[in-house]
Amino acid sequence: MATDGTNSSPPDAPSNPRAIIVPRVGGGSPTEVSWRGGPSLEMADPQPGAGLSAYWHAFRRRWLAAVLLGVVIAGAAVAAVWFTYRPQYTALAAFKIAASEQTILFPTADRTATAFDVYKNTQQQYVKSRFVMIAALRKPEAANLTVFEDEPDPVAWLGRNLRVEFPGNAELMYISLRADDPQEAAALVNAVVDAYTAEIVDVELGQRRQRLDELEKIRSEKETELRAKQSDLKGLVKQVGSGERDALTMQQQIALQQFAALRSELSATKFKIMRMKWDLASKKAAAARSGSVDGTEAELEA
Repeated sequence: MATDGTNSSPPDAPSNPRAIIVPRVGGGSPTEVSWRGGPSLEMADPQPGAGLSAYWHAFRRRWLAAVLLGVVIAGAAVAAVWFTYRPQYTALAAFKIAASEQTILFPTADRTATAFDVYKNTQQQYVKSRFVMIAALRKPEAANLTVFEDEPDPVAWLGRNLRVEFPGNAELMYISLRADDPQEAAALVNAVVDAYTAEIVDVELGQRRQRLDELEKIRSEKETELRAKQSDLKGLVKQVGSGERDALTMQQQIALQQFAALRSELSATKFKIMRMKWDLASKKAAAARSGSVDGTEAELEA
């Protein structure tokens, strides 16, 4: 009891209170709680590492139950994974896409880097195009697969799961598909490969073969013309008597001179014929104007 008449401690608390030990809420080491001039209790700050040691002491007291509970939970997790996990298998096919087009008869402009990227993207779109996938699913080995039993649109499913890529920006195009059944995955990839080959690759090869046939036809025609010109040249060599260029030039000049002379003579002859035609026409006109005259037999004979 204080001397000033005021009560500075709780009614039931001793004048010199002792600290009492109160366990911490939620586990952990006990905490000292003491009276501090009032009826309320104040908890001291926990020391660092006290929570970890509390868990360790709790585990030491309940280690058997914790181990059994862990074994049960682990077994349940393994069983769930075992019965729910379904392995995935990947089927893969590869095509070589040349960066530069091979020439047929004469060199042409090669594909640039940009043109090659466009060509690769075009081939990717061809593989995943709807008409190629429809052609693939029409094949007997891909039409009745179990993977499509619950799929309302098999073409859309194949478009989502089929992968077409160029690893490392190389000249190889990979066509792959993942499925639960390895046989079905391989059958689908083979069907897509066959459809792509028939609808795209064979069409391009047919166009190249048609171009090759046209070039072969042109080459055959030019060879025939070349043989004809060679035969004419041999005939001219026999006529001239020499195959040398200077001799042929001299003979050509002589032939040109003879041709010019003959052409001049022809022009003179044509002019003479024209003059004679004019004289004949004038004489016919004069005879027509003179009329008919009587003459004796002696004059006629003369």
